[in-house]
Amino acid sequence: MVCLFSKEEFQVDELCTYLIEHNIQIASTESFTVGTFASRIGMHPGISKVYRGSVVSYQTMIKHKVLGIDQ
Repeated sequence: MVCLFSKEEFQVDELCTYLIEHNIQIASTESFTVGTFASRIGMHPGISKVYRGSVVSYQTMIKHKVLGIDQ
């Protein structure tokens, strides 16, 4: 488990290092965090090798139309 809202950044760094070392591709979608995960993971050197990107969708309409999440 990774705590993304801790003041201790090493947990996100550990996740990023693991993803890169094991060539695990990921993407993310966020709502109430308004891009916090993407911002933090995106600061890690080399993450572009495995991180495909993020969709930040705060409004329900966008979640429904863009992401296909039921209203």
